[in-house]
Amino acid sequence: MIKNFLSTILAAVILAVLPGCEDAPQSAGGTDPVVPETPSDPSSRPSGKTRTVLVYMVASNNLGNVYDKNDLAEMKAAASDIVNGTLLVYHVPRRAADPIRLYEIKPDGTEHVVKTYDASEPSVSVKRMRRVWADAKEYASADSYGMVLWSHGNGWLVDGMTDADAPVTFSYGQDNGKKMNTSALAVALEGQGLDFIYFDCCLMMSAEVLYDLRGCAPYIAGSVTELPVDGMRYDLNIKPFFSESPREAMIKAADNTFGHYNTQLDPADRTCSMSVVDTSKIPALAEATRLVYETATFPAPAGYVPQRFTAPSFGKCYYFDLAHYVDAIATDTQALAHWHNAIDEAVIYKNCTPRLWDEIALDTHCGISTYIFSSEQTAATKGYNTTAWYSDVASALLGKASLPSIPLD
Repeated sequence: MIKNFLSTILAAVILAVLPGCEDAPQSAGGTDPVVPETPSDPSSRPSGKTRTVLVYMVASNNLGNVYDKNDLAEMKAAASDIVNGTLLVYHVPRRAADPIRLYEIKPDGTEHVVKTYDASEPSVSVKRMRRVWADAKEYASADSYGMVLWSHGNGWLVDGMTDADAPVTFSYGQDNGKKMNTSALAVALEGQGLDFIYFDCCLMMSAEVLYDLRGCAPYIAGSVTELPVDGMRYDLNIKPFFSESPREAMIKAADNTFGHYNTQLDPADRTCSMSVVDTSKIPALAEATRLVYETATFPAPAGYVPQRFTAPSFGKCYYFDLAHYVDAIATDTQALAHWHNAIDEAVIYKNCTPRLWDEIALDTHCGISTYIFSSEQTAATKGYNTTAWYSDVASALLGKASLPSIPLD
């Protein structure tokens, strides 16, 4: 749901369906007011085996015009499906005059405010995200925790703000123009005890992002492509969030989202990719990828055309199908077979529509994307050579990094 605006050519046709994945204009109204924090009141909290799901909704951008309100209405419409659990929303509104709130959506569809926050910290900072999770757990301690990240998304692009609490290398969220690098997100979420993360935003299922977040939750769901502006169907997915195991919750939620868009009659609206990854398998996939890269043809065979995951009208693409690229450059058949076993174990669900925005065919979709570079110079694009995936895996194409080898038997 971190959604990109189409180019000028297609804007007149699809603009109402897709806001931009690029920088959004800052909200009007000056600086946010300081809002006193209010104490929590854990009334009607469920007991016994419970799950708390936090929707981290950063809407202080062009998604905050109406799309946050639509999704909140969907949550309330499905609130009766919240069984033995707590649905919390941390909502950063578009208007600076409106308060930033953490509140519970109760099974009857009403709101209960847990806490209000001032704007002294960006919502895409490690400090604020940790604070919100601390408040959420104090209010609704549970046996299981899940998180939905709602905002814009730029995948692995290292264009987020400098954060004193995290290394300066992904890009999630836009809080009045500020973004959060993937490494910072990992610092904020590691140790939180999350059972799943669902990205309701564009372009987040890249090898580079998943590698950074491999220790944050056992299951991650999201899209390798841009998503339509309406994003996830919350009225379809609240029930699996609370009634299924973490693995099945992510698979059903991803399939519900895909199924909704795959049934659209307008070819421009029938556009979606979804995948779910078992992050415990990401280290093995990384090592298997490095084995392929160490003996690979570099940069790629003549005439190779990668499967891209952004529409041509958006301009330069930074996200390509990982399997399509690995198959193209591999020279060691044993290492390649081992790699396919590794990705089959890591990706536990994948699906995509036949075309992306009715512009290009999605002929190949392994569920994970990657960036393709051809030299040390292009490896520096958007800070790619500062990512952990580049250091530990992709730099093997240039003969630079080291990972322990894996037996292929």
